[in-house]
Amino acid sequence: MTTLNNSIIRGLTILECLFEEGFEGKTLDEIFTQTDIPWTTSWRMLKTMEAKGWVVEVPIGGSKQGRWRASSKIVEIANAYERNAIAKVQGIKNEFSNMTGRELKA
Repeated sequence: MTTLNNSIIRGLTILECLFEEGFEGKTLDEIFTQTDIPWTTSWRMLKTMEAKGWVVEVPIGGSKQGRWRASSKIVEIANAYERNAIAKVQGIKNEFSNMTGRELKA
């Protein structure tokens, strides 16, 4: 039986919320409205993710609240994944070419 960690589920739900609607970011009020995760819990999770470099808070002029956005760390991880996947595909193409003497066209 798998035991789920509710804190991690909530944190990932908040990140997914930040990805919606074009990465423009969300205020705490918007995050609460869209996720039903309590305001203080969301704030603590965002501050933790901010400390680890996963999100950033962008000030909103004339407001005490900021707009929370996913950081460039997400893009860096996605790029690293893509580079790794391309390297694996290239390795397979090279192995095919070495074994058959033909170029793999895919």
